[in-house]
Amino acid sequence: RCADVVAGVALGCKESGCALVGGETAEMPGVYKGDDYDIAGFCVGALRRKQLLPKKMNPGDVLIGIPSSGIHANGFSLVRKLIDTRLSEKQNALSKPASSFFQVQAKQNENKSLADILLAPTKLYAAPIAVLSSSSDSLLAAAHITGGGLLENLPRVLPDNLNAHIHKPTILPFPPLFQWLQSLAGELPDKDMLRTFNCGIGLVLVVAAAHADTALIKLKQYQPKRIGILATSSSSSSSEERVHILDDVTFQ
Repeated sequence: RCADVVAGVALGCKESGCALVGGETAEMPGVYKGDDYDIAGFCVGALRRKQLLPKKMNPGDVLIGIPSSGIHANGFSLVRKLIDTRLSEKQNALSKPASSFFQVQAKQNENKSLADILLAPTKLYAAPIAVLSSSSDSLLAAAHITGGGLLENLPRVLPDNLNAHIHKPTILPFPPLFQWLQSLAGELPDKDMLRTFNCGIGLVLVVAAAHADTALIKLKQYQPKRIGILATSSSSSSSEERVHILDDVTFQ
């Protein structure tokens, strides 16, 4: 078990261009029993001040979404409750192919169980950020879509005078996994889904409008898509009210 954990940490470091420089273990039999264990870690990075994000943004700057690999690590309180209360024969259901419940999009996941899909490792986004960070002024901000979803995380990187206009067809309908969870929850409203789960978008990058086409080409291997733009905010409002899901968005 310990070797598996260290191997996983090492793989994550390799994917993110980090070095695994230390670690220690402590056995606490009075707290952890059987196969129980806990793990905690952190990363330390350094950069030049001119590389700090966010940078100055303007109306018309483009929002680029990078797909998630699944639920990631957020919304599991709701997921567990839904599994416990809405699925009959829970253990058998979790071991069944995920394709028994919803359309599995990635070919490599076709034979994976429901449990495997629900617990898919969180995608790491250091690489796509590094791709754009190497360009002088193309990357202006980056929002990791974690707890609070798109509605709460995106406003955290925006200045007070700008709102996000999201082109509705780029995020809805949700990917099949999230559609299934939504139906399992009794048709949870889209807004509640967007404040609970990443709903298929794990990272949002803000790029200058003039650099958007080039950024999309550079990010091609990460399956990017243009999901919206920044627009002038007319008044101060809560974080959720600063993300507008619109049927029509004009990209410059």
